[in-house]
Amino acid sequence: MKIRIAVITLLLLACCTALLVGNAKVDIQEDPVRDYIDAVRIKLIDGKVGLISGVMKLSDEEAEVFWPLYYEYEIELFDIGDRRVELIESFIAAHQAKALNDLEAREMAAEWFKQETDRLGLLKKYHELIANELSMLHAIQFLQIEHRVNTVIDLMIASELPLFRYGEALGSTYMDNTVVSEVTKIEKS
Repeated sequence: MKIRIAVITLLLLACCTALLVGNAKVDIQEDPVRDYIDAVRIKLIDGKVGLISGVMKLSDEEAEVFWPLYYEYEIELFDIGDRRVELIESFIAAHQAKALNDLEAREMAAEWFKQETDRLGLLKKYHELIANELSMLHAIQFLQIEHRVNTVIDLMIASELPLFRYGEALGSTYMDNTVVSEVTKIEKS
């Protein structure tokens, strides 16, 4: 049941991404999609707490050490997530304009690599903290759960975003959100 709740929560996060695709031009200060993302984040934390509790089986003493660390981790993770939302919004704006120049593409790639590096560094930081404060077993359980949840979130977000590719006519650029068509073209080459 707890896993089902976590999966449903992750699906809601994917819906947020789909909403972003449709509402990229909305002002960030007045964006109902951002409000929805915040609400989904709360549900995501609740789902992850249930999943972690079910897997890690923390004693009361361990829980007193683990949960404050975990909530600090989530706060830092959401900061990275906010940057991710901004990057997605930038990409969607380029998609809507049907253009992305080399400089913008380079900047987006650099930001994506920075976010991935920061997320991995954050996992490493808290893995080490949990290992030092509790045990290596609890640290690896934390790492496994976070990896699985983040992998699902990444896949769901990626499946909602269009691919940027070059068109056949006049070297123009355009978007296509069908990975299958890309694979088919590669296989035919």
